[in-house]
Amino acid sequence: MEKIREEYMKYDQYLSEGYPIGSGVVESACSHVPKDRMEISGA
Repeated sequence: MEKIREEYMKYDQYLSEGYPIGSGVVESACSHVPKDRMEISGA
């Protein structure tokens, strides 16, 4: 059985501090960063 690290799950605190919760930000960056990099002339 996998251990759940409850000490790291402070979602209410993180949300109040403005941190994004979820994978949407990461997934968005993974699609935009390579595309932006490939559009740079001479890269």
